[in-house]
Amino acid sequence: LCDRINLHIRPMISNKFKIGDAVIIAAVLLAAMLSSLVMWLPAESGKIVEAVNSDGCIGTFRLDTDGEYIIESGGYTLVLTVSDGKASVSESDCRCGICTAHAPISRSGETIVCLPAGVSIRVIGNSEVDGEAG
Repeated sequence: LCDRINLHIRPMISNKFKIGDAVIIAAVLLAAMLSSLVMWLPAESGKIVEAVNSDGCIGTFRLDTDGEYIIESGGYTLVLTVSDGKASVSESDCRCGICTAHAPISRSGETIVCLPAGVSIRVIGNSEVDGEAG
């Protein structure tokens, strides 16, 4: 009886490649290419860098005006340097110094973070500067 039942069962999965399979593969590859293309598009060049901590905005600084700005937060002191349209943390008295090793930022959305000081320095788009701190 068991042999007769097994003889009438057909495999549910076919090993044949069908046109629908090719369409799905092509769609997945196209989506992957388009999403990677978005990463290579140039980001908007920012005009302002904003320093914030847990208490709120510390200050906003124009990227087209060179200067050095002292930022004090969480018992630490950072020196934000703006030069040639780019911002970087040139000095920090925190132990790790990761923020000083970060490459200068100039594109909208780029960020430098100093965790010990609790400071985030972010490039924002074409908004007007509300004021300067330093």
